[in-house]
Amino acid sequence: MLKILNYYKYLFVFSGVIMVAGIISLVSFGLKFGIDFKGGTITEVEYKNSPDIQKIREAVVGAGISSSQLQTTGEHGVLIKTGVLDSKTHEKLQSALKE
Repeated sequence: MLKILNYYKYLFVFSGVIMVAGIISLVSFGLKFGIDFKGGTITEVEYKNSPDIQKIREAVVGAGISSSQLQTTGEHGVLIKTGVLDSKTHEKLQSALKE
């Protein structure tokens, strides 16, 4: 039978070292918040045919949006995640996507 209780002091020290390393890592690198925590705009678009992601990416950049994430949904849909958009930029994005 293993006598693990004989090593409890070493296990406490090991757990403490892991916790301190995690706290140091958190302080030095920080947290990278996604759109769920920072806020932003999610636009879902459905097409009749299978969409070309590269053309959609070019349309998004053409609408003046520099940072975005594109994700396909199903066979004919695309989900576009961007930062906070005002109504003028959002309308520009929608018209660029219709083309």
